[in-house]
Amino acid sequence: MGLLSYKNKTSLKNRILNNAKFNKVIFYLTFSDIFNWGAIDVINSLVGIFIAEKFGDSAIEYVGIGFAIINITKASLQIPIGLLVDKIAGNKDEIVFLIFGSIFIGIPFLLYPLITTKYQFFILQACIGVGMSLNLISWRKLFALNLDKGNEGIEYGVYDTIYSISVALLSFIAGMVAGINNTFFNTTVVTFGIIVILSSLWAILIAKELKKHSINHKL
Repeated sequence: MGLLSYKNKTSLKNRILNNAKFNKVIFYLTFSDIFNWGAIDVINSLVGIFIAEKFGDSAIEYVGIGFAIINITKASLQIPIGLLVDKIAGNKDEIVFLIFGSIFIGIPFLLYPLITTKYQFFILQACIGVGMSLNLISWRKLFALNLDKGNEGIEYGVYDTIYSISVALLSFIAGMVAGINNTFFNTTVVTFGIIVILSSLWAILIAKELKKHSINHKL
């Protein structure tokens, strides 16, 4: 029984390591998500405090409306974008949407320290909603298409484990830095905006890997 248990554990370990090592598309998509949605998760946890400093007692209302704007914008665009990426052959459209999604999500964080009215905040939230729509459909489609048959569960598990640990570390660092004073708080928000925009570089790596796969398949 002990030997069988050891073999099962070894087999599972080897499958995890092999998938993490060789499926570069899944690897790149995982880190694209960390530096995109991971950064969003961290910043969203700080937005309430940030808006409270800007608008005082009305902050809770504005944050609630802003969150609603993000989700309404995202909901209105998901199906049209899904139909579009399904209609266009190849992966170039998904890559382009990933890049522009990161830009649309990241820019509002750069502008947060400059806003002076609730309407500016709401416009930035709508911009985030557009970016999320572009990113979400494209990322999910690429991830689903590149999962290794028979190892889908492990690859989802590896993805979520890496994502969760990375976001925990980002949250800890952001909380420590942002808590120093208001200047560092603003710097943290802007820094994460830059991180989100730079996450578009992962899309370029994904494109290169998919192109390599296409060439190898033809050969």
